[in-house]
Amino acid sequence: DATAGKLDALSLFGVNPVRNAADPQAASRALSALPFLVVSDLFLTETAQLASLVLPAKGPFEKFGSTLNVAGEMLDVRASIEAPPGVLSDLEMLIGLAELLNVGLPTQEALDRAVAENAAASVDGFSFGSGPFESGAPASTTQASRILSGGGTWEHDSTVAQLGEHDDAELVGAAEAG
Repeated sequence: DATAGKLDALSLFGVNPVRNAADPQAASRALSALPFLVVSDLFLTETAQLASLVLPAKGPFEKFGSTLNVAGEMLDVRASIEAPPGVLSDLEMLIGLAELLNVGLPTQEALDRAVAENAAASVDGFSFGSGPFESGAPASTTQASRILSGGGTWEHDSTVAQLGEHDDAELVGAAEAG
């Protein structure tokens, strides 16, 4: 739709399709064709570099909410540090955008219920998205065969970057040997 000129604006939260899409070049062309692209992320990723507007996002230690573990259990997330002034969570940005556009949002209870239902379905079917841990897809055949290939942290933190130099099999083998 973006390359066909059917979208006037797109807002992306914490994703980097220019790096991680099945066809990164096609993603780059589509996003570059948008008149207005907003990206919310922790780092200036490849996708954020194409944006008309980049919004800083709260990091994992700066926000409250919930998350799911791999067993599908919902866990509380509690901020341990305060975010810089003006930095919002993705949810806070979505709420503000919905208010500006006069769009209704589901209630917190409805969202919690939908997350729990989808998490249960994913755990039962062992489907954790389209990454290297997807059921039936060996890590060596996926585009993202490294544990740290998806985000921006490893590119911007030299300590974490060293971990990105190893693939999954090397790390698992080292852990089993230790």
